[in-house]
Amino acid sequence: MGHIKDKIGDIAYETVEVDFKPQMKMELNDENKINEILKLIEFLESFDDIQKVFTNLG
Repeated sequence: MGHIKDKIGDIAYETVEVDFKPQMKMELNDENKINEILKLIEFLESFDDIQKVFTNLG
């Protein structure tokens, strides 16, 4: 993130947030698999150490 810091120069800021955008999205049509993935995402987000969960499902 050093190059970002160089570009914004002397602008005052408290935090920087990075958002990941998938280059390739996947589609899933199996309802059971979708529910399993949603449960996994909810499980991962329940941990205090995890701030965001990203997926490439569209």
